[in-house]
Amino acid sequence: MFSKFNKEQLAKLALYTTGINNILLEAMLSSSSEPEVELELFVVETGDETKKEAEPLNLDALCGDWKSVCKQPALLIFKAAPGYMIALGKKPKKEETGECYLIRYMEGNLCFNAGKGNVYLAYDGEKDAITLFPGGGYTRMDESQK
Repeated sequence: MFSKFNKEQLAKLALYTTGINNILLEAMLSSSSEPEVELELFVVETGDETKKEAEPLNLDALCGDWKSVCKQPALLIFKAAPGYMIALGKKPKKEETGECYLIRYMEGNLCFNAGKGNVYLAYDGEKDAITLFPGGGYTRMDESQK
């Protein structure tokens, strides 16, 4: 199937192709007699870019303090000016901002980027529990635990 690409898509494709070619060329020119190349590709299909803008997220049910079930840092989810934010670790004091990340809806999943790639977030309304991938499970903190 042939499809037309816009200039931005072509630029990204050229960048990815160049990167893959550099990896393969380096592997072929290495000093070993049989180069071992393990290449893992992750392809994201963006879909039709002419679609209308998505509805704003309503994550009010997730807002609050969350504790880990396996000794991971605590979470705080709150509503802020750009949308819903997540803070990892200790709750920031009044004057501090702490490390906060914007929660986004991407390809049917909730996620945030904590600097080393996307962390995916799933909420189980029946159990009132959050699962982060990677990161483990979280349960809502009682008022007495805060």
